[in-house]
Amino acid sequence: MSGYARVLVLVALLVMKPFLRSSIADARVSFRKSSLSPSYDRGKLIQLHGGLSDSSFSEAQDVIPEKQLFSEPSVLARAHFISSDECLDALRVSSDGGLASLEAALRLKQFGPNSLPSAPKQSLWELIAEQFSDRLVQVLVAVAVVSSALAFAENDSNAFAEPVVILSILLINAFVGVSQSQSAEASLDALQLLQPATATVLRDGQWKAAFPTTDLVPGDIIQLRVGDKVPADARILQLKTNTFSTDEASLTGESMSVSKSAEALPGPDGPSVPLTAKSNMVFSGTLVTAGACYAVVTGTGLSTEIGQISAGVQSAALQSAHSKTPLAEKLDEFAQQLSKMVGVICVAVWLSALPKFGHAAFKSRLRGALYYLKGAVALGVAAIPEGLPAVITLCLALATRQMATRKVIVRKLAAVETLGCTSVICTDKTGTLTTGRMTAQTLLTFVAPPDKSGPETLSVLERRVHGVALEPRGAVDLFNREDIFARSAALQLVALVACRCNDAQLDFCGEEKRVKAVGEPTEAALKVLAEKMGVPGAADAPSWTAADLEAQPELLRVADSFWRSRFDTVTTLEFSRDRKSMSVLLRPVDARDGAAWRIVDALRLQRPSAKEDASSLLAVKGAAELLVQRCSHVLTEGGALRPLSPADRDLLRAQIQQLQSRPERTLALAVRVVSRDEERRLTDPSQPPAPSDYASIESNLVLVGVAGIRDPARPGVAAAIDQCRAAGIRILMITGDARDTAVAIARDTHIFATDAEAAEPLAFTGQEFFALPLARQLDVLSRRDRNVVFCRAEPRDKQRLVQLLQSGRGETSDGAPVALDEIVAMTGDGVNDAPALQQASIGVAMGVTGTEVAKQAADMVLADDDFCAIVEAVRTGRHIFSNMQAFVCFLLSCNLGEICVVLFASLLGLPETLTPLHLLWVNLVTDGPPATALGFNPPDAAAMTQAPRPRHAPLMSRALLSRYCVTGVFVGLATLLAFVSPFLERGVGLSQLRRWESCATWAAAEQFSHAALAPARPASALAACDIFAPSSAVMQLARTRALTVLVSLELLKALSAVSLQQSLLRVPPWRNGYLLPAVALPALLHVALVSTPYTRRVFGLQPLSRADWKVVALLSLPVLLLEEALKAVARRAPPAAAQAKAAQPPPPWWRRLVGLRREAEL
Repeated sequence: MSGYARVLVLVALLVMKPFLRSSIADARVSFRKSSLSPSYDRGKLIQLHGGLSDSSFSEAQDVIPEKQLFSEPSVLARAHFISSDECLDALRVSSDGGLASLEAALRLKQFGPNSLPSAPKQSLWELIAEQFSDRLVQVLVAVAVVSSALAFAENDSNAFAEPVVILSILLINAFVGVSQSQSAEASLDALQLLQPATATVLRDGQWKAAFPTTDLVPGDIIQLRVGDKVPADARILQLKTNTFSTDEASLTGESMSVSKSAEALPGPDGPSVPLTAKSNMVFSGTLVTAGACYAVVTGTGLSTEIGQISAGVQSAALQSAHSKTPLAEKLDEFAQQLSKMVGVICVAVWLSALPKFGHAAFKSRLRGALYYLKGAVALGVAAIPEGLPAVITLCLALATRQMATRKVIVRKLAAVETLGCTSVICTDKTGTLTTGRMTAQTLLTFVAPPDKSGPETLSVLERRVHGVALEPRGAVDLFNREDIFARSAALQLVALVACRCNDAQLDFCGEEKRVKAVGEPTEAALKVLAEKMGVPGAADAPSWTAADLEAQPELLRVADSFWRSRFDTVTTLEFSRDRKSMSVLLRPVDARDGAAWRIVDALRLQRPSAKEDASSLLAVKGAAELLVQRCSHVLTEGGALRPLSPADRDLLRAQIQQLQSRPERTLALAVRVVSRDEERRLTDPSQPPAPSDYASIESNLVLVGVAGIRDPARPGVAAAIDQCRAAGIRILMITGDARDTAVAIARDTHIFATDAEAAEPLAFTGQEFFALPLARQLDVLSRRDRNVVFCRAEPRDKQRLVQLLQSGRGETSDGAPVALDEIVAMTGDGVNDAPALQQASIGVAMGVTGTEVAKQAADMVLADDDFCAIVEAVRTGRHIFSNMQAFVCFLLSCNLGEICVVLFASLLGLPETLTPLHLLWVNLVTDGPPATALGFNPPDAAAMTQAPRPRHAPLMSRALLSRYCVTGVFVGLATLLAFVSPFLERGVGLSQLRRWESCATWAAAEQFSHAALAPARPASALAACDIFAPSSAVMQLARTRALTVLVSLELLKALSAVSLQQSLLRVPPWRNGYLLPAVALPALLHVALVSTPYTRRVFGLQPLSRADWKVVALLSLPVLLLEEALKAVARRAPPAAAQAKAAQPPPPWWRRLVGLRREAEL
């Protein structure tokens, strides 16, 4: 075949290839349809269709009959309203066999994997580019580019030092910022809790125990047990146990476990029902705390409740992407103003020198233009603080290291400073203000009436149980193990019921260094109560540390092991929602155990006929208000068994209501003796008791105690909120709990602490608040003296509230205009908090209990979940801003002095006083270390007693700017005097210096001898212009004196800047341990600069004699007296008024003239 023929054949094949592929595919599908028609053979289809590629997915849809494909996604939204059988039919799945692998693969293609899309992380180049997004950095880059262009134009290799140093500093600044971001992400990854990776799934008629959760699809039947994390949203089909409950705190904010059932919800056929009301649904990411069940998956990936919240997080991220922190706004504003000012001055100075371009000192006008352009660039270099971005970044980075030691991981550097001006903290309740773990707080026991001759009324003894969380540390009031506990059968029965009528388990997690519980939170609280009570007759246990518990986990189960060794569990009557109680039948392990039988003996008087045949105990716990009704007797601590009278019941009802008003969940603990015959009936496997008979079995009980349980406030939270109140920071608590619970916690944590808050607390439900008119909403949120509680809040309510605080505008009820411009810090730990965390000015997530979604949305993470760390972070933020203000003011004042030097020299027509290389040396080497050291100034003790800094308050107030203008003028004049002093000493007058460009035309009388100027050299007549040459000894000495005086002035100013207002006598420089070394190092470097021949040659300097150093000291030291005088004047001004005045920009002059104050305020 010829070459042309081969080419034609190949072209024909390429053209026909799509048609051939389509025909072959049609033939394959036609063959499969014919081979499977009219019935659908699943096995053959799997054999023929070995896998599902993207192209074969549509083919498989053609093969499977329409009725076999799941095409009704609407059923997923209303699964809670239909029965379990209807749900299975709608999902086209059998409860016996589950989904087939092929059907599951099709649904996986249809619905996608069961995972949330991870937030894209910034690449290294994106992180680097982000460091150059600040306006100030961009200005510095522009200066470096212009300097490089001038160096190219002059072909001067030394001139490249300036742009190289500027770019090097900017790269170091970028490196620090990138390193901090990467290290924060690494620390965050170490804290992230692992999501469930596997689940138990029914596929192809077989249960698969380690099935990847990412492959779950709607219609999969899963099995859930105690301790499991729910892998996807699912509809409960059947309970394997009498009860089933989940912990949904991370999703809803509820601290109590939610009881579940398989019954369909009554109501309209629609999805509009609160999340907390979906009692037949389980949700992805929640934890099973009790029981076991079968459920069918109804939502995966982004279709789950967590997925919808994740989408809200992404939406909030897009909204906040364009917003900047207060620090970034101030720096950008400062850079913009500085760049405009410097640009105008530089251009004006350069244009003013146009007539001098053609002077004889220059060989051409071009060289003259370049010379004065270098002067203009030098002015720009003097005006712009090159070290400011690096110093700010370094200061913030060091602050993050300091905060990391306090268990606060900062993900974004600017978040440190943002905390310093925070005006509102919106905080979640569960897991943030509270421990997030149910804890027994109160124990009620009973004592006999002290006066037996009086009316037979019962006395209730209330004991306070100390300690929080799950660690068995904390005493019980009025309790002694060796005496009271050993002698009281009633107290021993309390411990027995709390331990044995309980399915929870305590264990120590070595990775997280804390105690964890598996099971129902309330049962875990009772288990911890029993461990705090200990063993009867034993010595009081010491306070265990985390290291002790990690080395000996059995210390968590001392009481549990004691009671297990004495009583065996014969059978269990599980909890049910109607009777709200559970019970266990206990039998003494050893018939000769006197201690166990003494407990039974204390109850035998309850049933005299059972004295001889009593064999076991029925231990019962349940809701106090219901279980007390089934009690007939009460056992006092003294051992008296007495019947409950109506008066006793009224007293108990009042005590229980009092505990519930705190609010505490009340659980009654009761027992009764069970005879041998009854025990045989209860344990007969052929005829077990029906659940409907459990209430009658749990009757005629003996009440031994009542436990009050709740999620307590974290230790130290109340004191931290008091500090926030003193600092002018308002607290808004946002929770999903009921109003009574939220208000009680608000009182415990001092959110409601004033008389006005106690008399009329501002507490709203989310729906109630957003139903109010906007004017009323602004009334509530604009009251800076009142904290607010929002309860029953949904995730979207939190996000709307943050938006309103940040940008709410309008009029209050009395017509006054108001503009909310709050800096909002939002704390939270649950998935429901993530959108608000992303929306807030600064989001603070919990590291231990926080979900991965919440951590990714936050700006900082509290590694130990301690709210008190937020207050310390605010204190650190204010301290950082104060120090930042100190070094920014120091740098700017130094730069003002350098501007005055260059500007005054240009206006007076003096020779170039300092070259750009000299100014760069001052800015980077001399100013950099002291400015960095000022970031470590000692904290102000009164920092947390001042109101938050307004968002638009400038870094430098007008008073500070005026003050540093005065010092800048002094620095400029002193430096110029140092520059002209060598010329004046050698007979060169000031008028001659101002006419130095026309030196070639000077008369003979104005010619100087080199011997007069430099006696060390041979005498010879030189032209006057040689005196002003850069290589002239006089010029080099003048610049050396000027540079040394400038350096000395700035180092002395650094010593004075240890406090912006306090005198050096009150706050000496050594209060900052880093300042003296930071001043000494540049001083030594400068001495080395002027003493080393090589560096003198590069910088064009001369060595200084003793007389020169005296001149330097005479011109430099007066700056300390000037600074002290200006500080004394500043101390007389009221700081609060000055701050308020600085925070509000003045109205235009025409408004002030006509007195339109209201319009100006608007």
